[in-house]
Amino acid sequence: CIVAFDMRNIVSRGPNAQLLALQKLTVWLKSIKINTPTASVFVVGTFSDKIQDTGEINQIQDLLNMRMQILDVEDIIKNIDDGLNFFPVDNRTGSGIQNLRKRIQEIIKQDKTIQKEVPVAWMALFDILMSRRTDASFLSAKQVKECAIDVGIHQSGEIEAALTLFHERGFILRVCSTEVLRDIVVIRPQWILQRLCRALFLDIDWLDIDKIENVGLEDDFELAEAKALVSRDFLEYVWDNKQLPVDFLIDLMRYCMILSDWGFDRDGEYYLVPNLLRGTCDRAPQDALKCVFDFSDTFLPSGLFKRLLCLFVAYSGNQRKKYGDMIAEPELYENAGLIALEPAFVLQLREESEKIIIYIDDESLSSKCLALSRSMFLRLHSDTMNGGLSWSILLENTKSGMLQRYEEAQKMQLKPWFEDGVAMETSRSSVDLDQFVERDFHT
Repeated sequence: CIVAFDMRNIVSRGPNAQLLALQKLTVWLKSIKINTPTASVFVVGTFSDKIQDTGEINQIQDLLNMRMQILDVEDIIKNIDDGLNFFPVDNRTGSGIQNLRKRIQEIIKQDKTIQKEVPVAWMALFDILMSRRTDASFLSAKQVKECAIDVGIHQSGEIEAALTLFHERGFILRVCSTEVLRDIVVIRPQWILQRLCRALFLDIDWLDIDKIENVGLEDDFELAEAKALVSRDFLEYVWDNKQLPVDFLIDLMRYCMILSDWGFDRDGEYYLVPNLLRGTCDRAPQDALKCVFDFSDTFLPSGLFKRLLCLFVAYSGNQRKKYGDMIAEPELYENAGLIALEPAFVLQLREESEKIIIYIDDESLSSKCLALSRSMFLRLHSDTMNGGLSWSILLENTKSGMLQRYEEAQKMQLKPWFEDGVAMETSRSSVDLDQFVERDFHT
């Protein structure tokens, strides 16, 4: 991985620019550590032609060293030639580029995964798939199988093994969690990112408000802006291609937990896209019990809270099918969600700094809410964050009002969090989590 930063922001644009640049760099390094913990990371400083003073280079080096020690990052590749932990370069003059290129080649040669031998037929299949990029962004599984047979690969298991390798290397996108996803092989992953961004952001240049009105989707657009709810008709317009596999993209967003089916009263198919949520909720319950998922010692990844909203909304929608109107429609914000889990019981989620706080106003449901919440975090931990999340759980003691670590609360069998002196079992399958996730998220 290459992480680039503008060195001018570190040394010559004031303390605010320096702080912001270091914060952004920290976010990227933390994200890489969570999602690809074994990846080699090259930190690259741009605009080296503007940094002539050796003292400024040393200042950058010292600041980066402090950040990396705090983050406990071990896989930062050293700039041996310059004796630095980053690579100063200038894109205009090409200064430093050759040194960076040489070091990348050295690291690649040491990477045993790159040296893995594969059958010649796999490489032939790879060449065919890459050549098809000129006229296609994706192929059907049937088309890929025909390509594989043409180069002598006949067994389905071997075809999947080859596609898995190409997927792991980032050349294609291959997801098999549902029949719809299994039927498509994306040979241009950048195409997928472009299409997903159209559903995740509604304020970019391609959006034509006049055309939206002309095709009768003005109300759909206003609903997306106001409540982050998108109709299937609106998604078909946003993705703007009659040949586009809309079901594939919807399933992919479900799989990534960036979209949830809206299981509440509306005519037609509607979906929640939490990234579109606007506005914040400043009010927090005063008398409710608090359960805190604390990431202060590690890192709360951007987007994790919105994925959590997807899971809770899906669970609430499932409860709506069971209890009908007794389950109220969720009230959602960028930083909070008021979501009904049982009749007459609404739980509030809030994102505050490096914490996600869950407020529970019915003590009798504390244990179940704790088990459900832990199950959802475990789901996110394993399915979307590569097992790289780490957090502490703090539970409010009703007698003292203090927050206690989960392990301490469990040892003392703190009520009401533990039922009858026994902690409610928590796993991916607790409180029917798998039941609703398999149906609503197809994992």
